[in-house]
Amino acid sequence: MSGGPWKKSESGKLWNLYLSGAELRSIADALPRQSVAEIKLRVQQLTRNERDLAVRYEPFHRTSRKGKRLNAREGAILAEHKQRKVPLEATANLLQRPVSEINEDWKQVPEAKSLAIFAPTLDVVMAHRYLYHVYKTPIISNKAYDDLFKEEVEYGGGGRALKELGKDGFWGPTRIKTLALYLVQRYEDEHGKPPEKIKVPYRK
Repeated sequence: MSGGPWKKSESGKLWNLYLSGAELRSIADALPRQSVAEIKLRVQQLTRNERDLAVRYEPFHRTSRKGKRLNAREGAILAEHKQRKVPLEATANLLQRPVSEINEDWKQVPEAKSLAIFAPTLDVVMAHRYLYHVYKTPIISNKAYDDLFKEEVEYGGGGRALKELGKDGFWGPTRIKTLALYLVQRYEDEHGKPPEKIKVPYRK
């Protein structure tokens, strides 16, 4: 039996629970007027932006997700919205995040961290900093670099080493230069061109 038109309060609770990772059955229990099938349908409709529902979505009693790690459900919505050319502002509104957290930069952090298979994250951060300040050819955005830097300082234990970077011409061990060269060559292989030179502004 249909629960009828969605109330704004129900819609707000649905997205707060769904984006936090709650199972559909648990969401249905929290919204007794709606069934699991109706909840699944509602999520699909906004994920696919059917009838411009995502573009016209108005948040009500929503919990901000600013600063939280992007999860698989948000990633699926981002991918679908990108394919359907939904404006970033509308996607950010649905996810309750600032636009800066859902632009292309978010993809660069896991891509950069994938190098941890053979190089510690600290070395990867140092190599990207070397590319930025010495070669002046960054291959990830400032936002992606800042996220890597902060994560290593807070959780990786590399804060002390990173604070020494750049002092008195010190840019780390020789392997950092080797890793930086590898990153540039890989970029050239993947993009068919070298990264662009920049004028270096401030980067910690």
